Amino acid sequence: TILIETKEADSEVVAEEPAKPADPVAEVKPICILLRYKFKKGQYVLYEEDSRSDMTLMARTQTQRTQENRRTNKHFRVIAVDENGSAVVEPVIDRVQMEVRNDGNRPVTYDSASKKAATKDFKTVEATIGKPSLRIRYSPNGKIEQLLPLVPQTKEQQTAEDQEKQNFLIAFPEKAIAIGAKAEG
Repeated sequence: TILIETKEADSEVVAEEPAKPADPVAEVKPICILLRYKFKKGQYVLYEEDSRSDMTLMARTQTQRTQENRRTNKHFRVIAVDENGSAVVEPVIDRVQMEVRNDGNRPVTYDSASKKAATKDFKTVEATIGKPSLRIRYSPNGKIEQLLPLVPQTKEQQTAEDQEKQNFLIAFPEKAIAIGAKAEG
């Protein structure tokens, strides 16, 4: 369970034409809410991701179609929370179930919960199960402030591991928003 703190914020109605004093709708101020995560040190949050991809690679006269289905069970734990509500969290992959099919051939499958050793195609995935490799410092609105790798990375890995790919939380708007309004950005 993730606790989300909401606060009513001061708001102002700006009308394009002067409102009639007898119009009750003109006197109603919209309720604005400031959305923030309320992290707690030691908190564990379990979640699941499902993904499907279908890629076709073409090089000159050759094409290869690869289809992949993946279900990943993960959790993160909150390592620390500072006075402004920012938190350091540590995501961990608990289980992966994968199916990969190339050019319509029989699918190759992998389930990390199985007792069978992973084939060479899935060795890199198998190596990540149950082992945190990164900590992420989040602001209270769910935006990444800093990535904190736990294992040494090459320059190629550092550039590939951008913040957009690592963010698994929904980032809330910086400012309070009215109920029913669309957030900018």
